[in-house]
Amino acid sequence: MSEHFDAVILANGLFPTRPELLLMLRDTQHLVCCDGAYGKLLEAGVPYAADFYVTGDGDSLSDDMRQKLGPRFIHVIEQDYNDLGKAFRLCCAHDWARIAILGATGLREDHTLGNISYLALYSSQHTASGLPVRPVIYSDYGVMQHVTGHQSFASYKGQQISILSLTPHIPVSAEGLRYPLVDRCLTQWWQGTLNEALGESFSLHSPSGSLILFCEY
Repeated sequence: MSEHFDAVILANGLFPTRPELLLMLRDTQHLVCCDGAYGKLLEAGVPYAADFYVTGDGDSLSDDMRQKLGPRFIHVIEQDYNDLGKAFRLCCAHDWARIAILGATGLREDHTLGNISYLALYSSQHTASGLPVRPVIYSDYGVMQHVTGHQSFASYKGQQISILSLTPHIPVSAEGLRYPLVDRCLTQWWQGTLNEALGESFSLHSPSGSLILFCEY
C-alpha cells in the first residue's frame, strides 16, 4: 500500500479494520465521505484530513450534522448515480486523479456489485484538467482495480488472484498464474476466480477487454 493517492473516498459499506487502511484514512490529504459513511467515521474516532467533504443526497445525515458540516456537505439530489458516484465526481472536479476507495464492499451485496462496477466507469474518465482517473478499491481482504490492454503486476507465490471480465466476448490471457489463461473468453464471473500467483509477478492481456482484478494482500 505504498502507492500515493491524491484522495481517499470512504463509502458506506463495511468500515475498514486493517491497520494499513486506517493509516491510509488518517494520512490522506483529501477525504471524501459518502454521507452514510460520515457517521461511521465519527464513531470509529479515526483522525482524518482537515480538507474533507461529505457528499450524497443527505438521507443519512441529521439536521444537526448538516449544520455542523456547513459548506463541507456537498448536497447532490439527483439519483442517476449513487453516493459513491457522486464522491467520484467531486474528486474529478478537484483534480484528484489517483483515488483510493475504502468501505465500498461488505454489507448489502447489490451495493457491493454496483460499487465495484464504478472502477470500470471512472477508469475511463478524466479530471477537470484532463488527468486520467485511477481508482482502486481496498477492502480488509484485498485490492480491486480495473485492467485493460496488457499489464503486469507484482505478486508473491500463493497470492490469491481473481479476474472478472466485464466484456465476456473478448478473450483474456494470463501468465504467471497457477491456472494460465490462453485467449479464453470468461463468459461467467466465476470462471476467472480462485487463481493464484506462482511467483513475483504475473500479467494479463486483453487488448480491448475490460477486467476487474482482485488481489489478496
